Amino acid sequence: MQHYMPLVKKCYEAANFRSPNLRGHLFAGMTVAADGTVSNSWTLGPTVGGADGYAELEDCLGRTLCEVVFPKPKTNGGGVFYQSFYFGAGKIGMTSSRTCYGGHVSTSGRASEPARPVPKADAGAAEASASTDRSRGGSLDKEVIRSVIRAHGTAVRTCYEKGLSRNLDLQGRISYQFTIAADGTVITAMVQSSTMNDVTVEDCLGQEICTWEFPRPIGGGIVIVSYPFNFTHG
Repeated sequence: MQHYMPLVKKCYEAANFRSPNLRGHLFAGMTVAADGTVSNSWTLGPTVGGADGYAELEDCLGRTLCEVVFPKPKTNGGGVFYQSFYFGAGKIGMTSSRTCYGGHVSTSGRASEPARPVPKADAGAAEASASTDRSRGGSLDKEVIRSVIRAHGTAVRTCYEKGLSRNLDLQGRISYQFTIAADGTVITAMVQSSTMNDVTVEDCLGQEICTWEFPRPIGGGIVIVSYPFNFTHG
């Protein structure tokens, strides 16, 4: 990846010229074919500030990553490679380690999905619908996803109760997007939308989601999940 950083730098410089405040982290994934070429690339959970330039940076980076050529994977079927990039103050870099939880999803350059109605849940019980994006090579049954989340109901409730300890009238809906890797671990988690508007609860639950483990996705690859939690006091 270091060999291609000059191209990544050009992407950032062009976007940063139009949006001088463009800075933060951006996590990218690449599907590497058996011959080492990249057949697909995507970004997950941008935490890059400077909304006006984010879409331009994302598009340029996506094109650049598709030009990357890796050594041939040891496995005949290729694989998936992830890289985190840092952009800020006119400088760029790659980070070897990253935080799974990425705060709120940037919606610049994207149309937000309409909110889905979900059933009420007592003090954060994980009873809600799940949708998955199966375009990344893996798949998991929605009921399997729900069952894992329900198993962590106590932790979900604890995060909500942290907010209730300060505001007894606190309630609302928080939707998360998280990515399940090929080994079943969660590699990114972000708030898609929130009517609760309580950072303590949102961050607590986002960080908790990062610790969850799911069955390995069928077919390999990753699964991107959108999951809403509805919280009501009482």
